[in-house]
Formats: sequence, C-alpha cells, structure tokens
Amino acid sequence: MTETAPSTVPPPRRGSFRRKPRRDGEKQQPRKCCYCKIPKRVHFWKSPTQPVCIVCYQKFINVETCSVCGELKTVRMRDENGGAICHKCYQRVRPDEICWTCKQPGKIVKWLDGNRHKKGQCNLCYQRARRKRLKQGSKPS
Repeated sequence: MTETAPSTVPPPRRGSFRRKPRRDGEKQQPRKCCYCKIPKRVHFWKSPTQPVCIVCYQKFINVETCSVCGELKTVRMRDENGGAICHKCYQRVRPDEICWTCKQPGKIVKWLDGNRHKKGQCNLCYQRARRKRLKQGSKPS
C-alpha cells in the first residue's frame, strides 16, 4: 500500500471565517428598527424578523440593574461574578494601569496603538500631548 503526500492546504484557523460579499456589491440596506420604526443600520436581531438599531439596543435591550449602584442603566461591563456595571460605576471601579508616557499608575484615557494594555496614556499625559498638537496646528484626537 502506498502512502499519499499530506495535503498542502492548511486547515482553516478559528475566527478566520468571513462573510461572502453581497452579489450586487452594494452595502446592506437600512431596515426599520422594531422599536423606533426608523430605517437604520441593524446592530442586533431580536428575532429573525425584528432588527434593532444601536440606539434602541442600548436603550431597551442592553439595560440591567447595576451591581454597584443598584440603578437600571446601560451595561458597560460585567464583574467577575457576571453582575452588570454601568458606565458611571465603571469609571470608579476600573483598575489603575501604568501610563506608557509617564510610567505612573492611573486611569488610562487614550490607547495609542489601538491595542488595549500595550500603550496607554493617563489623562494628564494625554492633555499635555493634545495641547502640544494644537499649538503645532494639527487636528485634535
């Protein structure tokens, strides 16, 4: 019995699936949101026939009681037990991280490389850099 050579095509990697482009080459047409009835881009499907826009998703679907303050608000993140945390409480309870510019611990407000936990700036360093860019005449970010 002869052995065949292994296939030269590697198996697909996880997460590498891409949607096929639309045949007509056009962007997705806006659909009427099932809450506000305004034709908008679909962010979430409540069911196969009920599209939801981003505004209504955050207003009606992504809302729970915050595990820190106890108010009914939009969920910003979850704690280690799965409890919802609103944006206001997240700003208070999020951990300090090391600023890439001044090397001091603090709340990171700007990620310089787009990759979280690599190059972040604290508010003080970000404001200094922003003022410097404004003096030089470049656009603010």
